[in-house]
Amino acid sequence: MRINSINYPTSSLWLFLGESGDTTQFAEYIAKNIQLYKMRNTYELSPKEAANFTRRNLADTLSSRSPYHVNLLLAGYDNKDGPQLYYLDYLASAASVDYAAHGYGGYFSLSIMDRNYVKSLNKDQGYELLKKMCARSSQKTCYQFT
Repeated sequence: MRINSINYPTSSLWLFLGESGDTTQFAEYIAKNIQLYKMRNTYELSPKEAANFTRRNLADTLSSRSPYHVNLLLAGYDNKDGPQLYYLDYLASAASVDYAAHGYGGYFSLSIMDRNYVKSLNKDQGYELLKKMCARSSQKTCYQFT
């Protein structure tokens, strides 16, 4: 498994998780096509538009002989809609979510966030929640978070 991240467009962050070649190739393909879209149309895609564009590309490759085996998180900010987070999986399903996690430790993190997440978290509460998730993941896995 490999984790790639790209920081394009300027208002979003993309995290890719999956097979090493797939994550690199798909991340670069999406980044270049979004950049091409911006040059052709003189404006950036919003996070919602970028998520739909990416979902469509994943869906198109599902019927090919070599689909991409990547899951991704797309976090972005739009002046009109505010902060947004999208979860996309390798089967081309996309969902707008309040919180998300990937990987084996994600199972533990999601259960903690299900119980403790509220939309009105401040920075300190968010940091405490993050510490709980790291502590739980390090108990259940071989990872040690310091």
